[in-house]
Amino acid sequence: MEDQIIMKLKIIFVIISVIFLLAVFFFLKGKYDQYQWSKAIVTPEHRLQPGSFIFYQTSGMVTDGGSQSWQYKHDYDIKIVVRIDKDYVILAGVEQFSIENELAEDKFTSEAERYEKMKSRITGKIVTRISADDLYKQGGDGYTLTKYLKEKYPDLLKSGYYYKDDLPELKNKALPSDIGGILSYVPWVYSAEGIRQEGKLVPYSMTNVFDGVPRLVTSESKNIELIINKK
Repeated sequence: MEDQIIMKLKIIFVIISVIFLLAVFFFLKGKYDQYQWSKAIVTPEHRLQPGSFIFYQTSGMVTDGGSQSWQYKHDYDIKIVVRIDKDYVILAGVEQFSIENELAEDKFTSEAERYEKMKSRITGKIVTRISADDLYKQGGDGYTLTKYLKEKYPDLLKSGYYYKDDLPELKNKALPSDIGGILSYVPWVYSAEGIRQEGKLVPYSMTNVFDGVPRLVTSESKNIELIINKK
């Protein structure tokens, strides 16, 4: 009986030791990663600036369409920095029209493989800024490269990559301190400090705000994998 108690105590001790060592490992790894990030973010190749490309991955359980079933989903995202004003950062997703010569090279690769390849390719691609309204003009459905878009944005014929500018009227104006109106047009406004200091996309929100001051929602933050700039 006494031997069994001693054995159980040893097992408990081993489990606690393993948990402790893992906790220390992840703590030190987090500190090291943060140190490496703080060194990289100040270099010309990786500092945050308008036109920067931001790579990150997200995963989680989502509902399958309108059904009640859940499925695991992993996304690979590439964003471009559209605006930086004080601590406000506006991003836009880098999308791709179906350009034959662009798609041929990635025909047999997975989404994950394309994502990894784009880390080295993106700076050599032409990524065209398109006014969001233009995507729907003259019969456009928001996803198709129409004749109108080809004529107005000829660079799309060289590279099918583009991003939507949802706030073209604010291009040369300072963003208002009250971002509530902006959040009606763009899904997220992020914190520049969160990007520079923590390597995270930390969004602002006006939900449940009663004093007019936007709040940061750290629970919705996403870890950034890479920031890269064109040379």
